[in-house]
Amino acid sequence: MEIWLAGGEAQTPFANSLTITNGDFANYVHRDRDAIDIAFGMWWTASRENQRRPWTIDEEYDHDSIKGGEFLIAEYGIAVDFPKTKGLVEIFWRGKKDYHVTMQSDSPPRLTRFGTSVQITQSAVRGMRALQRHGLDPARVVGHEDRVNGAGDAISDSE
Repeated sequence: MEIWLAGGEAQTPFANSLTITNGDFANYVHRDRDAIDIAFGMWWTASRENQRRPWTIDEEYDHDSIKGGEFLIAEYGIAVDFPKTKGLVEIFWRGKKDYHVTMQSDSPPRLTRFGTSVQITQSAVRGMRALQRHGLDPARVVGHEDRVNGAGDAISDSE
């Protein structure tokens, strides 16, 4: 079995973590636990008529329609001030090396700013290496429910 962790060819790129956020998403200052130093993300605004309608890109609205939500690279005091940008914003940053944060935004009704990040996490690389060492053994495949039950068993054993 041959596994390409970093996308061995242009036709088969690899990233195991695609995060998409909206709804005035914010987080805390952190470094990512990734296998590689660089992360990539895109941000754009969207609107919808009501809760039951899908989000659509509407040229009437842009980042300046939403207050705040800056992407800050803390150690350097550098921020992407989204309200001063237009259209699709693409950013590469050193997620594993530099502390970074998405600040709180305040969207008017029916508007949001979508944000994404594409990364290769360290845990995925460890998992792929274990797969290479041990082969594809269904007995080694663990799902969410197995992890929750295992955690409960570990807590019970420690009491």
